Amino acid sequence: LLSEGKTGKYFKYAIGEILLVVIGILIALSINNWNEANKENQLKENYYQQLLSDLKIDKTYAKHSIARIDSSLTKFSIYKKSFDKPNLSTTEILGNLVKNEFATLDFEYKTSTIETLINTGDIRIFKPKLRDLLTRYNRGKSQTIKLSRSNAQNANDLLKEASLKGGTVMYSPRLQNQSILNQIVNFESRFPDIYLALEGFFTWKEAVDRIAIGNLNRDIDNANA
Repeated sequence: LLSEGKTGKYFKYAIGEILLVVIGILIALSINNWNEANKENQLKENYYQQLLSDLKIDKTYAKHSIARIDSSLTKFSIYKKSFDKPNLSTTEILGNLVKNEFATLDFEYKTSTIETLINTGDIRIFKPKLRDLLTRYNRGKSQTIKLSRSNAQNANDLLKEASLKGGTVMYSPRLQNQSILNQIVNFESRFPDIYLALEGFFTWKEAVDRIAIGNLNRDIDNANA
């Protein structure tokens, strides 16, 4: 075209070729972006379903834990009510005391989808409001676990102290027919220390159990949000 002096047609042809290449690139980019968006939407949907399942499991676990704690608190309430009867003997007091729940709960949520989202950075695929809710919920669960473990350790230390004072053997059935051993260890004289140590344990446990219920209810509210 140039040799024939048709410069205008040459440039039109060249521009046409360039436009075709650009259009092809744009179409390829559009298809690639569509594929990436489709993959991200599928990933988001998978995570969303996992989150719904995790939240359901967490709420069931929290409600079950609250029920167990309520049962423990009810027993301690019955124990405190027993003092309405005047002039209780040490045997009655100890008998009522050991009806309480000794076991402490060590909370542990089994779900981990939010942790996976945070660790992989995939949490970015969700909108800021949902990201904030998930982060707050995960932080609340971590606080519940951390506080429960700390409080359980403190309570168990108090129970250990009571055990070292002889509390574990004082109400043991194996000593009922051992009058000589009972005289030697003289449990009656040690009863005040043992009783106060056990009272301290159960009183502490009652306080931390009420805190735990508050934390678990907060986790449930955050899960519902």
